[in-house]
Order: sequence, then C-alpha cells, then structure tokens
Amino acid sequence: MFSLFHVPPGDGLPHLERYSAAPRFDLETAISQTHVPAMTLRSWERRFGIPAPWHGSNNARLYSMRDLAAIHWLNRRIKQNNTSVYLSVQELARLEPAYSRHYNANMPAALPRQRKFSELHESLLRAITMMDEGGTGRILNEAFDTYPAATVCQQVLQPVLTKLVELRHTVSLPRTIEHFASKLTRDQIVHLIEAGLTPREALQRLSHLALRAPQIYASQQRAREHMDAVPTLERIVDIMLEAIRQLDEGHVQRIMDEAFFYYPVEEVCSNLFQPVLYRIGELWASRQITVTVEHFASNMIRTRLAHLFQTTPYQHQGPAILVGCAPRETHEIGILMLALFWRRQGFNVYYLGQMLEPQSLLQEIRRLRPGVVCLSATTRPRARDLAEIAREINKLEGPRPTVCFGGGAFMQDPGLVKSIKGVFLGPDANEATRRLHELIPLQQSQPARDEAHHIM
Repeated sequence: MFSLFHVPPGDGLPHLERYSAAPRFDLETAISQTHVPAMTLRSWERRFGIPAPWHGSNNARLYSMRDLAAIHWLNRRIKQNNTSVYLSVQELARLEPAYSRHYNANMPAALPRQRKFSELHESLLRAITMMDEGGTGRILNEAFDTYPAATVCQQVLQPVLTKLVELRHTVSLPRTIEHFASKLTRDQIVHLIEAGLTPREALQRLSHLALRAPQIYASQQRAREHMDAVPTLERIVDIMLEAIRQLDEGHVQRIMDEAFFYYPVEEVCSNLFQPVLYRIGELWASRQITVTVEHFASNMIRTRLAHLFQTTPYQHQGPAILVGCAPRETHEIGILMLALFWRRQGFNVYYLGQMLEPQSLLQEIRRLRPGVVCLSATTRPRARDLAEIAREINKLEGPRPTVCFGGGAFMQDPGLVKSIKGVFLGPDANEATRRLHELIPLQQSQPARDEAHHIM
C-alpha cells in the first residue's frame, strides 16, 4: 500500500521513477492515501492529463503507485508553496517528462503573465459591467492559473464583489449585471475544486465572499464618517503636485486612491484634478517644470478618468449621447471628465475620444441617431473645426441631434460661441451637466444616487 512516508524527503523533487507504473489502486484508495477529493482528481485528469490512471472496460480508474506519488507531490506543492495548480502541474511536467507524456497538449507552454491584483480586478470589473462572459472567463482563468485559489478569492473576487455593492448604492446598477456577477461567482467552483476543496467547501467559500461584500462596504462607509484627520482637497492638490514633480507614479496613485475613498468622484475631479492640471500648466509656462512632467501629470489623470468611465455601468435607456473631441483636437481630459459625469448621472453616453474624423462621425450619427452630440475644442483653430462639423451635423436629413460644445477655446474667447449653431455648455463639467438635464428630461435617464462616494 502506498504511504506518504515513502515519498523521498529532502530535495522536494518528485522522483517518480522510484515507483511502479503498474495500475493497482481504485479511486477510493487513491483518495484515502493522498487526501485529495475525487472531483479534484477528475479535474486534474480532465484538464492536465495528470494523473494518468488506467481506465477499465467499465470506465473504472486504476491508479499506479507512480500516480499516487505524483498526486501527493502536486497536493503538497500547491499547499506548501502557496502556488496555483496550473504552475504546479507545469513544474511536474518539467521535472518528470517521462511521466508527463499524458500532459494535455492543448495546455499553453507559456506561463501566464503575472498581472497585479489591481489590474486583474479592474479588468474583471470592467468585463462584468459590460456583461462580457468571454472576457470575464479569460480574466479569471488567468488569475487562477497565476495565483493560488484562496488568493484570487481574497485579492480579486472579493474587491470586485464589494465594488459592485458600492455601485448598487451609488449608481443605478442594472439587475442584469448583479445576476451576471452572482452566476459568475458561483461558476468559480470549478477552480476551487481543482485547488483541492470539496464541492461543499467550495460553495461555502464563494458564498462567504458574497456575504462579506456588503459588510466590507458598510465598514468602508463608517470609515468615511471619521474624516477629521483627512486633508482637504485643497491640501491634497499641493501633495499631488509635489509627487508629480518627482515623477513618483506610485505616490500619485496612492494620493488619488485616498482622495476617491473620502470624496465623491465629482468633487475629486472638480477640486483636485482640475486645480492640479491648471497649476501644472502654469508651472510649465513659467519653465519651472519640463514638458515631460506635464505629460506625466496629464497621462496619470487621463488614465484614472478612463478607468472610472469604463467601470461605471452602462445605461442604455434614453437617447444616445456622443461625446468627444473636435476634429484634430488632442486635449481630451476635460471632455472625458464630462463624459464620466454624465454616465454617472445615468445618461446613455458613448465616449469617442480624440481627433474625431468628420465623415466617420457623421456616419455614426446616421447609424445611431443620437439625441445629443457633444464636442470640445481648446484652441481657436480647433473651434473653427468644431464649427465646421457642427454645420455638417445640422445639415443631416431626418431627426438631427442637438449639438453641444464647450472647452478652453470658448473661455479664452467668448466671441467664438456665436460662431457655432448649438448649445454652449458653460465653463465646467458641473454646469454642463445641469444644462444636459435641461435638454434631456430626467425620466429618460437613470440618475445616480448620492448615498455614498465612489471608492477607488
């Protein structure tokens, strides 16, 4: 009979050549000797081809002493080294090529890219809010192949489930997304079984994640009630500026994380991001910082705004609103911020980005029939480009969208407003949002509720 004590100690290698390859032990014996559940063994065999038991005429499995040693080595490797099943099987296949001839040829030879937990749960949250079944599956497969199952549950799934609870309180999260996320969580039982849990243990673990999410969110909300020691956004502007001047990406990220933890998205954008960008512009104009630092600051803020926009749930009710930069306009932070505000208010927003090409924009307007097209310009030449595309939009046949516009060009030269047939949105995103509500009645959208802030 196989005994765990027969596994050669010391160097940690499998040494499978020391064990007989003759099939002798049934499934119950394999379970009792290795302490690995039946469904886990079947999962490893189905996915990896390891172990490789002999299948009799009635499909009963018979395991060799070598199979049991391989199972025991894998189980010990996963638990003691705190690694994923996938990486442990890869290592066994490398160390024991003769035994691993059954190793599934469909398994990729390349190791998964080890992305940070924050990248994984940001990607997963975005895929969930888009109800992208294929995308969520790929992201979670990558996570479970890279990290131990328990780690994925705590560092990827738990933050995402907590974030979804927050979104349910702060924006109108569609029920379909909640149901999609619930099913997705339950479906991860296969990964937990693969990691050695019984089906009952796996279900309990996943249920615990779902139950913990509202508790964690409530704890975060209570933390916001004790804000006496939290610096004002005005003070955070100075701290963030210094971190930017040092090109300290990690510090800037932590500053933004803390700001979004304690303050609503709209306040952070209006009272932190905009003042920082204004001060950066002044410093660059007076040659106190280089253009490299200016670009660094812009990219950090633009990336965070894009992430916020992409992870705010879509709303498909009400007329479509196309938002983007005028033709040849490259400065997008202001208009991206506006798109974020509007999506958080529950409007059906499509953000189109920089340098919109006139003919393709007109083509999409004909196809989508939006209610509003909003464009921005930061200089006089780009304002002229905006005026030209506005004229083309107003010439379209059939129901035409309302053209809205704004941007730095119109603040520097208010006379430019008269050159464009459309609705000027005012000096900032808050005023623009108020004017959009006048154009599109509230009943046509699903405005966000303000019980809680947006946590990043």
